[in-house]
Amino acid sequence: MNQLHKPSQSMIFLGVFILSVASVFINLEIPCGAVLFLVVVFCGLKNILSRKFAIILLILYLSGIVYTNYKIPQPDILSGFALQKAQIQGVVTSIPIEQNNKTKFELKVNKLVLQDQTLSGILGTTLVYLKNPNPNINIGDEITSFGDLAKPFEVENQYQFDYARYLQKRGIFSVFYAKNATFLTKKPTFKISIKKYFHNLSIKIQSKHLSNMDNKNANLLGGIVFGNRSIKVDEETAENFRDSGIYHVLSASGLHVGVVLLFWTYFMKLLRAPFAWVFGSASLVLLIFGGFTGFPPAVCRAILMAQFIILGKLIDRKANSLILLMLVAVLMLLYNPSYIADISFQLSFITTFGILFCLPFIQEKLPLRPDFVFGPIFLTLVAQIFSAPLLIYYFNTLPLYAVFANFFIVPLISVITFVGFLANIIAIFPKTGVIITTFDWFLSPLLNLSSYGAGFFAKAPHSTILIQQISILSVILMYIFIIFAAFCIKNAFKNKIYNIICSVSLVVVLLLNIPTSSKSLDITVFSLGNSDAILIEFPNHKRVLIDTGKSISKHTSSGKTILNNYFKARAINKLDLIILTHPDSDHIGGCSDIIDKFNVRAIYQPQIQSSSEIYKELQAKLKVKHIKTHTLPPLSKTIVDMDGNYLEILAPVGKSTNANSLITHLKTPDFSALFMGDAEKEAFPLIKKHNIKNIRLLKVGHHGSKGALDDMMIGQLRPEFAVICAKKNNKNHPHISTMKLLKKYDIKVYTTGNDNMLRFSYTLRGIEIKRFDSKSKKMVEG
Repeated sequence: MNQLHKPSQSMIFLGVFILSVASVFINLEIPCGAVLFLVVVFCGLKNILSRKFAIILLILYLSGIVYTNYKIPQPDILSGFALQKAQIQGVVTSIPIEQNNKTKFELKVNKLVLQDQTLSGILGTTLVYLKNPNPNINIGDEITSFGDLAKPFEVENQYQFDYARYLQKRGIFSVFYAKNATFLTKKPTFKISIKKYFHNLSIKIQSKHLSNMDNKNANLLGGIVFGNRSIKVDEETAENFRDSGIYHVLSASGLHVGVVLLFWTYFMKLLRAPFAWVFGSASLVLLIFGGFTGFPPAVCRAILMAQFIILGKLIDRKANSLILLMLVAVLMLLYNPSYIADISFQLSFITTFGILFCLPFIQEKLPLRPDFVFGPIFLTLVAQIFSAPLLIYYFNTLPLYAVFANFFIVPLISVITFVGFLANIIAIFPKTGVIITTFDWFLSPLLNLSSYGAGFFAKAPHSTILIQQISILSVILMYIFIIFAAFCIKNAFKNKIYNIICSVSLVVVLLLNIPTSSKSLDITVFSLGNSDAILIEFPNHKRVLIDTGKSISKHTSSGKTILNNYFKARAINKLDLIILTHPDSDHIGGCSDIIDKFNVRAIYQPQIQSSSEIYKELQAKLKVKHIKTHTLPPLSKTIVDMDGNYLEILAPVGKSTNANSLITHLKTPDFSALFMGDAEKEAFPLIKKHNIKNIRLLKVGHHGSKGALDDMMIGQLRPEFAVICAKKNNKNHPHISTMKLLKKYDIKVYTTGNDNMLRFSYTLRGIEIKRFDSKSKKMVEG
């Protein structure tokens, strides 16, 4: 069979085990098993595989599923006591990170004190959020703390990042909101001592660079050399690297390991070191590099492969690179099957597989010279092609200039990685200040150039393409297409079977992902706690966003963490209108993050202002971005024509920001809805004046507060459905009196606190209501 690589029995054996682990994590054990069974039976009947080997493969698949389920972390003792005040005691097992004015770290708990009982022993690991940042806490410290034990927040919105599931993969099933931390004395384990040693060493080294460089370059150097595990690269730089398609250079990966290995062996050969010394020292250097990075999955993969290659060199044995790659994957999955759900693990293995898979073809079909010019071009192109399906699946984006950015910037990063790593090794020793200064003098312009290059490609026109969320099946079919496209090119498109498989997989992917044109009027109400964000989508594809969620901290908001993810997953790149009902942070908090990422044509806001920093920063940004902003005076009525559908925006007047909240009346030829913002029953005279009545949907004002509605208001509006943006809290939202009043008039009520994200879709056939189900992660009938 004429192929790029003919799979051996070893490759098939390892591949089946990897398939068994993957099938568990994508919940497709039976379908994958059925396909494997059919393939194995077919190959057995055709004598492609022996019947004995075919039976072994089926047993291996079943064994892999059993083993994976056994190794997947199960809920620990701590999770059974969530939602209680408690005192915990344990050892810090991760490097503490300061985030949103809190110190975050993992704590392996050995003692739990509750109101009525005390438990000791191995109780599990919890993620601690210490209210007051404490720079003295370090990995390996034993502490005791008092606070609230809780479960991680479940996903409440479609396409929201599932933080609870992310933690569960790491064996964490609870979070602890600590009010204090008291240090105890205990000798840490060997493993934690090693982590602590390298962490303290990286801080010491970083301080030496900070004496020669500005903070931005020093952190960028640390991010490139150590990975962003221990060094925080500033948000703007990280975003530029991400949008240009080269963010992988800020996360320790196979690229960094390869650079260190390549440069170190070259350096040792220049010193004319003996053969055994060259590769023996390289093995040690890679372990040191891994220690600095914390051994993330991508680095583990690369170091394990490198160690096997080095061993082969030392004993004069060669190995099949693809089999070696798969063997490393199996070893890592045997240690921790959850690695397969880690995006860095997936990208690392799939891009390496792509390079090894296509390298013989590149060398045979494209014998272009010189190698040092064309080799990196084609390898970069192959890596981008093989990583594209995963990048689309996880991030819904495809950096258009990623190949060019990688080609121009990765060589710079390669030099920075090795020289920076060498400088860091030297910085360990005392009295090396002059040497480190010389290194930093050399590295600074390279760091500036790489930052400039990342910014240039990130900000180039149409640098990022938004792609609608695709399914796991689409990802699998994409890889089938890519692999068999390589086979087709290899065989000059003469093999009919390859051509058919390639064509069918491409056609099915396109059919599965053809954008559908909705003929409904969709109103999506996001679940953001006591905060508002409502997206209206008209059949003509015009979109209006009423409010933008809340500010979570100085650096993030629900606009950034939830709304932007939703827009990207839907490939929404523009909003025709944003209505900011009033300047409270729970309504305008996400606007800055939204206008940073998406094209917003116009914004409507009330005349009332605020002295808050969030409001001031937003107004300044609106001017900088030249977004057309309409400020509506009190008691005014503004009509916005959305091609035959209308928005009537009313501006009440009152003594508070809530009383001045804009009210939006959506009118179509056969449907109407009223969105009250935070306006309450005091705004009813204005509603009555403009003869708004007999609506289908009411978004209740002020999160369903006590004064949100009265009998007169409901008597005129007569809504069929009501929705309240609130989760039960200390303000008693939604208030029991409001709920009783709505029930009195037989109005069907939905709350984001109970029903999560909601979507009301109207067609001439009626209203279809769906809510987001946290367990299935899907929109289900309401």
